[in-house]
Amino acid sequence: MIQTEEFELNIPTHIRFTLYRYDYIDGILISTLTRECENISIEENVYTIAKDSFEYAIKNSPRLKKIAKKTELLKPGTKQSVNSLFFLWQIVKGFPNIEFLSFTISKEKEFSRVVRVGNNDVVNFIYYIEEGFMDLTQILPREDLDLFNRQAIKHGMLTNRYLNRSPYFYSTAELVFNVVEATALAGSEEAGNLLEFIDPKLESDNPILLVKTDYSIY
Repeated sequence: MIQTEEFELNIPTHIRFTLYRYDYIDGILISTLTRECENISIEENVYTIAKDSFEYAIKNSPRLKKIAKKTELLKPGTKQSVNSLFFLWQIVKGFPNIEFLSFTISKEKEFSRVVRVGNNDVVNFIYYIEEGFMDLTQILPREDLDLFNRQAIKHGMLTNRYLNRSPYFYSTAELVFNVVEATALAGSEEAGNLLEFIDPKLESDNPILLVKTDYSIY
């Protein structure tokens, strides 16, 4: 039932990253996004914009639109001509459930996105997953979902009172994965498979997840 290629990509809904004012492309991005997109962040020095607003701003900037179109011809590890917009455009197009992008602005004059991997220099774009969505009704079959819900109740994520139970809950990724592990230990083979598909980045970033379940009576 688990679609391994879609599972990881469907989770992120909100990412965070840094743009550097003294980088040429980052500078254009900063001026365009801060001018064209509504900042809905309540945090000081943090800009949070909607994905649709981001795409609109890029497509309506002749310079950025041209760069975005070139991303289709470049490879992620290419050091020449790869920039922040390349990675952001790939992220926006690759994560179907992405809704928001948050960024801070750095005034560092000396920085590099190039990192050493083995014997090669590659461009690396650091971003963090802030929030995500996990629809377990589309991942686990009925019996395994029942096991998960029972474990979620034991861990205090779902109430044991049926009339007060919600079809979803919020929690950190770490705690959700703990419940998934407990579900696997309780006999769910699919939950065990799910653990193998989890991107280590989700564990290290530990975002807040909206987990969709159901109304089953236990």
